[in-house]
Amino acid sequence: MRQFLIIGLCVLLSAAVFGETVHLKNGNRISGRVVKEEKDFIQLKTPHGKLKIPRSDIARIEKDNALKLLWKFKTKAPSYGSAATADIDGDGKLEIVFGTYFNDSHLYALNAEDGSLLWKVRSQGGPIDASVTIGDLTGDKKLDVVFADSANGLISCLNGKDGSLLWKHKSQSGTDSPAAFADVDGDGKPEVIYGTMWMRGGGWLNVLNGEDGTRVWDYRIEKGCIQSEPVVLDIDGDGSLDVVFTDWRGSDNVYALNGKTGKLIWKFKAGGWMYHGVAAGDLDADGKPEVVVCSTDGTLYVLDAKDASVKWRRKFTKHWAFAPVSLGDLDGDGKLEIVLTVRGVHVFRHDGKLLWKKDLKCTAARGAALADLDGDGRPEIVFGGGDRRLRIWRAADGEELASFDATCGKHEHEGIDHAPVIADFNGDGRSNIFFVCGKGTSDKTRSKNYGCAYVLTYGTGKGVWPTFRHDNRRSGCAAGPYRRK
Repeated sequence: MRQFLIIGLCVLLSAAVFGETVHLKNGNRISGRVVKEEKDFIQLKTPHGKLKIPRSDIARIEKDNALKLLWKFKTKAPSYGSAATADIDGDGKLEIVFGTYFNDSHLYALNAEDGSLLWKVRSQGGPIDASVTIGDLTGDKKLDVVFADSANGLISCLNGKDGSLLWKHKSQSGTDSPAAFADVDGDGKPEVIYGTMWMRGGGWLNVLNGEDGTRVWDYRIEKGCIQSEPVVLDIDGDGSLDVVFTDWRGSDNVYALNGKTGKLIWKFKAGGWMYHGVAAGDLDADGKPEVVVCSTDGTLYVLDAKDASVKWRRKFTKHWAFAPVSLGDLDGDGKLEIVLTVRGVHVFRHDGKLLWKKDLKCTAARGAALADLDGDGRPEIVFGGGDRRLRIWRAADGEELASFDATCGKHEHEGIDHAPVIADFNGDGRSNIFFVCGKGTSDKTRSKNYGCAYVLTYGTGKGVWPTFRHDNRRSGCAAGPYRRK
């Protein structure tokens, strides 16, 4: 009777493409979505209802991994850096927040399920060229949004529900540095940490009180800008958080500062400039963190976070290496691999051995997001490039699983200069991908800038990469910020 019921339903259900296709041992198949898995059976949701199928009757399950457009939202400029997603209005659904470049210069908050506008705020000082940050800064258990006017360095904290201003802070100079949120001074409340461009020689690393934007401390470098996102972690095991950042067009240094006092702990000289910051995590699972950074001369460095001693370095490319590093356990061995998106993708083991590389003619300037999109329990590598394509590559070997042509205009400088953000945006239990493509220049053609934001669906996985560099401490690690055990 059980076998007869399943065979009979196959005629009705096999034509419906709903998520997965269950191939039965008798040669029939049923399409639907797996909503429950037990040892002896699976439960499949179909357009005609739920169906319980014994595993003994199943030959294999084929997953629907087509890359499809969920929605898009047009702007007058692209978004550089990345976005952030969270339920900022308390309605139980996610929103997506991102800023735009010259010719638009707005901060947009969109309802993630359909791309409708929740609110928007215009910049008071040129483009919004740094990724936004979302978190509860004021202690009211409601989410706030921090963004920067890049040209004049005005930092603004907004009410997530309606975009109204909570506080603002005028920096020493302009800023392209995505802010980190963390309690670095130990007062039990989060601070806002970010860098500035140069002014009379060098830029500043600023720490502000999250509740009102007042200054906690700042640190000035002698030469260059701090374009990088600060990375926050306990580098020396003293129980307090520290701040690690890089300089750009300066002294080629990586800096580590004490989070409470702002005093220098160590400084490391790399072989070139560094626009983006480090990635941080316990690469080799020895209980101690490393920091990983790539300089523009094409050298990858792995440093002991405590004292910046070099564990290993690799000159891996002759090309301009602008993109940041991403970390994740790609093979399930409990150790972190290193992913770089410079003219293709390079993947290194924790010990420096090259696992694989695959070349492209373009660079993913904002790095890769690492998240499980196909439901196999391991992350895929997701990135957008200057050739306007969003790509999903298998982490094991770089096989392209899917790609999407995001072309939205005809200008030769159009591209994707935006790191993907990944979460379940429409509440269907599967991860979606958000990114922005467009043409964005600061020259006399800026009035012809344009952009388009996209949300794509792919596979049945539930992986997340919810903000630039994965989290508000900007770890760049799919496992999340490093925390000592």
